[in-house]
Amino acid sequence: MDPIFELISAHKRELFELAKIATGSFLGFGLALLSARLLDYRKRRREHLVAGSIALFTLKNQYNDFLLFRRDFRENVARSELTGHEPIWALLQPTFLQIDGSTLDFNSIGFLFEQGRYASTFDDLQSSQISHRDLLGLQVKRNDALVKLQDAAVNTQKKISNSNLTDVEKEAGGALISLCNTLTITLANRSLMYEATYRRAHDSLRLALLENRNTWYGSLFDAMRSRIIFKHASPPFLKLNVASPGFREEDLPPIPKTLEVALRTSKIPRWGTQQ
Repeated sequence: MDPIFELISAHKRELFELAKIATGSFLGFGLALLSARLLDYRKRRREHLVAGSIALFTLKNQYNDFLLFRRDFRENVARSELTGHEPIWALLQPTFLQIDGSTLDFNSIGFLFEQGRYASTFDDLQSSQISHRDLLGLQVKRNDALVKLQDAAVNTQKKISNSNLTDVEKEAGGALISLCNTLTITLANRSLMYEATYRRAHDSLRLALLENRNTWYGSLFDAMRSRIIFKHASPPFLKLNVASPGFREEDLPPIPKTLEVALRTSKIPRWGTQQ
């Protein structure tokens, strides 16, 4: 065989081997990079799923607290011993109901609001958190004021054996009576207004989470993962159910007429909005 031909053949074999090594290295690097990206993407999707689920759970708990507050308030101002002729300040009593002070962690769901996305959802969530803090503060003020009012009633009874509400009002003083009036009207307002605020926040967040998750590549990733790992995967981010019987607006005692009139004529600030 011609030595020159052998030399060329040897060089070709070496180039071919080098090409195989380079191609293998390139493919190996590419597959490793792709695998790392997929693992990172999967990790972020799981973190977003957990953060979104916790946020929805927090909103659901706040909504349940509101339902408990509303039923407690409406039953309180419509209790059987009332005649319907009492002044506003005499309608309400202290309560043992405790509202959970936990609030939504906006940092954990910050991925939704990157690049200015879901601004309306952010507004709905902010409104619900303002409403919840407002309700929590009102409950504390309610108990503080009404305990003082009960003390005034006890002192009046000690002084006047057959005392009436007019005597209690004189003993309590104008400032405390005015505060109790305002608290009762404000809480009645919140019992009517806040349900739509809580539900809108939950529904708006759930929709944003689903839209953020259901991109074409995200859906493809979930479909492949479901076929390979989970053949019957449950849908993420469950809906907020309607209130149970006994907690729905139509199941509650109506607001007393005197309080209803006071609500129409008052100028109580309304943090919530009714749809």
